[in-house]
Amino acid sequence: MSLLQSGWMEALLVGVAWRSQGREGEELVFAGNLRLDEAQCRAAGLAGLYEEVRHLAARYRAMKMSPEEAVTLKAMALANSDADPLDCPDSLQRFQDSLHEALQDYECSRGEQHRAGRLLMSLPLLRQTADRAVQAFLRLHRQRSVPIHKLLLEMLDAKA
Repeated sequence: MSLLQSGWMEALLVGVAWRSQGREGEELVFAGNLRLDEAQCRAAGLAGLYEEVRHLAARYRAMKMSPEEAVTLKAMALANSDADPLDCPDSLQRFQDSLHEALQDYECSRGEQHRAGRLLMSLPLLRQTADRAVQAFLRLHRQRSVPIHKLLLEMLDAKA
């Protein structure tokens, strides 16, 4: 549970960035029926977040990130969280190792030797963007601009 509380926004943002990579940076695709362009994000108080997620999506687009890579990055974001305390640190280490091996094997099977490293190098940007997203949603909640479901509010508070 502590991993989920710590890494949930990163996992969500990988999905948003992956879905948005085909949009040439014009829209952020939060879900199939929720697409926001820059003006809509600005109107919602999310102009800064729009730019950051667009940057992440552009990075993934330039790499032509596959669905398999997106799923693996989501799992890595959850497994690489700074959650404390961990119930089973040895199990987590084995899980992290298996994710790394799976990514390496996948990239080697495609003949791209250094691609796994390039994907891993996107994780700091992902974490930074996720931290800013949490702060943006907390700010919107404090300003009472957007009603936030209780579960989401609890998850935001756990990150703050």
